[in-house]
Amino acid sequence: MSQHFPGHFSGESLVTCSPGYVLRVPEDRIDSISFERYNQEGREHFYAGHPVEARAKLNAALALWRGDAMADVQRGHRLQAHAVGLEEQRIECLQLRIAAEMRLGRQHECISELRSIVATYPLNEWFYAQLMCALTLVGRRGEALEAYQDLRRVLTEELGLDPSPELQRFQMEILNADAQTLIDRVPDSPGSLTMSEIVR
Repeated sequence: MSQHFPGHFSGESLVTCSPGYVLRVPEDRIDSISFERYNQEGREHFYAGHPVEARAKLNAALALWRGDAMADVQRGHRLQAHAVGLEEQRIECLQLRIAAEMRLGRQHECISELRSIVATYPLNEWFYAQLMCALTLVGRRGEALEAYQDLRRVLTEELGLDPSPELQRFQMEILNADAQTLIDRVPDSPGSLTMSEIVR
């Protein structure tokens, strides 16, 4: 193994343990553990009101991903459950990083990424709300309303549902208010659609 992964494993990394072998790897070389640590540190910075530091930690966490969790591993029930949990944490991390970007006033820079994200997660209303917010705050209110209609169409066709009441109210506020008024009325907290301040 040391020939295939030079510099990564010592002679004591692979040990015999009935009924087979155990691979001992330092925690700082396990991507999932590093991801969870960076994600937690980013979350703490975000809720402490430090979006710059939060953005850096959350970007470091997301940079560890190279596709789906355990994509090339044959999964039993326990590994499958762990992989699903990691994927959920990945979405939460991405949501929090977008929220940090928005708090830093980087709405324009977020738009292209958010368009890609809503294509990947077409049923996630939080990402759509952030796209609508970013478009509105850079003066593209018509496109923000189009994004709402895209979400409504997807939810209707896939699930027979309308957007949440919270998002429906947000759409009406885009129709009736200017961008500055909307700053205090945008979903901020990942995992929910509670209205709170983004730009501070």
